[in-house]
Amino acid sequence: MKNLFFLVIIITLPLIAFFQFQNWRKFHPPKDYTEVPSQEIDPNYHDSETVLNYYTSLQQAATYARYCWKEHRVDVRSDYPADSKKQIYLKTYQNYLGHAQMLKQKLINSADWKKQGYSNEEIKILESEGELPFDIKHLLTNKVVAKIGDENQLVYEVQKKLVNQGYTMPIDGVFKSETQEALKTFQNDQELFPSGILDRLTLEKLYQLQNQAETQKDSLDQN
Repeated sequence: MKNLFFLVIIITLPLIAFFQFQNWRKFHPPKDYTEVPSQEIDPNYHDSETVLNYYTSLQQAATYARYCWKEHRVDVRSDYPADSKKQIYLKTYQNYLGHAQMLKQKLINSADWKKQGYSNEEIKILESEGELPFDIKHLLTNKVVAKIGDENQLVYEVQKKLVNQGYTMPIDGVFKSETQEALKTFQNDQELFPSGILDRLTLEKLYQLQNQAETQKDSLDQN
């Protein structure tokens, strides 16, 4: 009887250990299935639902990965190539992850655009149209350099260049109404928006015309 008892113990203990191990393994997957959100995304994206869906998709992917391991012993990150049954789980996991990756790229693009100075409204146009209308691009890329009321060396140099182009105003370095009106006329003559404000595009045009005039003068002197 005693021998029978020990025999039962010898047989039972490994079975108990095996089932305990299986139970432990069930709740301890081989990998950490946590999906960490990217730090490169724009959390203030113009559509807050897209940001929420991104985080939700990551959570769904992680939750499904844990479910596959717990209930079916399928490691969705490592079971490749998989049999037909496992492929169903792998494909579902990849769909969750793929959706998250698509949203992630959209949010990263938005973050990159904002680094270039674009607003949420401008990003909406970029996403739908592929480019911004000229007037918006002009405002973005041609910030104000000088305006009425300014008094500095740059205004002085611009006044000299405008006078050389035939426009009339005092050359005193003060951006007054005479300079504003001359600048408007110059912008209109060059088919620029006649704002009367010195922006980068207008300044570039002034330097371009000056360089052309100097090149022509050098060419005549050589002849």
